[in-house]
Amino acid sequence: MQPTGNPRTVYLDTAIWIDIARNRLDDGTVQAFQAAVASRRITPVLSLTHVMEIANTGDKQSREAIANCLEHFNSLDNVRWIRYLYAVIRLEVNACFREYVSGQWLPPNVFADSFHDTLDNSESFKFDLGIPRSINDFVDIIQTDDSFMDGFRDDRQHYATQRKLVAGIRQSRKARRFLDDELRRSLTDYLPEEITLPSGIIAPVTEDLKAAFSEKADLERCQAFLVSQAWHEGANLYPEGAAGGD
Repeated sequence: MQPTGNPRTVYLDTAIWIDIARNRLDDGTVQAFQAAVASRRITPVLSLTHVMEIANTGDKQSREAIANCLEHFNSLDNVRWIRYLYAVIRLEVNACFREYVSGQWLPPNVFADSFHDTLDNSESFKFDLGIPRSINDFVDIIQTDDSFMDGFRDDRQHYATQRKLVAGIRQSRKARRFLDDELRRSLTDYLPEEITLPSGIIAPVTEDLKAAFSEKADLERCQAFLVSQAWHEGANLYPEGAAGGD
């Protein structure tokens, strides 16, 4: 049955997927959720983060059970995969930069067709054990393939940079929140050396352009970036809880 109207998009924390896999919710909740997905009233969103957190969960039997649960819902052909956080941030910032240069806004496509495509850059993630055929295969690769984890760690270099920024701001002026100009300057860290404009022209991203962009960038276009900064900003709001992480 095809419902009227658009389905609701739902992103569940990994802990909820674990509860679904182990049927630990109230009576009938898992069955009702599955029916809602199958009838396209609900569209679940899965991500690389889900798969990586499953890879770090319990023993092999537990990991397989949770991965098989995701595989089941994935087979219903009503699941969207979202690219992982830093990929989404880069896509948003690049789209914002294109708009600044060309005056034309093209919304970034942050969703992927399958879990294979949640990776930001295939050159950054090499699989010594072969391309995974299923979510369970993917979990096993994350568990055992050093080349994958090395690529992932390299690509998270912005995390350490942002943590230093948070600590520096807090120490220099005991900031409670980031200022907009600080956020805009941080946007330029995610820009490539060159970018393809809507016209098809490949334009170099010069330092002068970065400086100008950092003064006028529309932060509201970069929601994933703002969310990530809000997490870091929590260290400013609650420094006693973040001291150990600096």
